[in-house]
Amino acid sequence: MRNTSILSVLFLMLMTAVASAAQKVHFVVQVPADTPADAKVYLAGSLPATGEWKAGGVEMAKQADGSWTCDVELEAGKELEYKFTLGSWETVERKADDANVDNRKATIDASTTHIDAKVDRWAKDEKKPQ
Repeated sequence: MRNTSILSVLFLMLMTAVASAAQKVHFVVQVPADTPADAKVYLAGSLPATGEWKAGGVEMAKQADGSWTCDVELEAGKELEYKFTLGSWETVERKADDANVDNRKATIDASTTHIDAKVDRWAKDEKKPQ
């Protein structure tokens, strides 16, 4: 009986570890053509691996084709809400008509390995001279 209890506990621990295993997710974002050449693009999100809503959560890497990418280890079974920024909330992504962009959302599971996105425009930092 004791062995059965120990095995049951070990099984539950294993299943918990599998359920919360990190899943590598590759993000690719296309940015507007007028993005400054010296800009840095960031993924800001709700989960710890994406900075817990810090505007400069995960720095992305610029690719030869002009897209920006990053790989993030995210916990399976969690929902990620996220946005793209140029490092501050004053320069967060906006819709083409300059309206706010709702938080993007993705539920992370074993099939979540790649997320594509497009930024229409960036908010203008009114504190910075243009």
